[in-house]
Amino acid sequence: MSKPSLNANTSKPSRDPGLQPERTGLAWSRTAFVVLINAVLIARSGLTHHELIVTAAGFLMLAAAAAMYVYGSVRTHHLARLDIPVTPSSVTAMRLLTALVILGSGAALYMAIGALAVRFL
Repeated sequence: MSKPSLNANTSKPSRDPGLQPERTGLAWSRTAFVVLINAVLIARSGLTHHELIVTAAGFLMLAAAAAMYVYGSVRTHHLARLDIPVTPSSVTAMRLLTALVILGSGAALYMAIGALAVRFL
């Protein structure tokens, strides 16, 4: 058996232009849906316990979930037309998403600590 030879004229295989935009769109819509569910739970918890900070965080996350869904649609169409997978706007969107997750985690942690403090004090 001979080893396959490397041909200098062989180019790299191009990325799959059909499936990558679809995967990106699905990932953004799933992420937006998960953020939406968490935002509803956080906002409901804040409204139930009359916590203004938690309620505001929940409504901010609701707005961000809608923005994520819209951005995912735009990003999907952008990837389908261009061959540039990473753009400055996609990096900014990922940074904002990270900040949003930290905000939601902080709100949930605030509610959990508050519930424990009420029980033990």
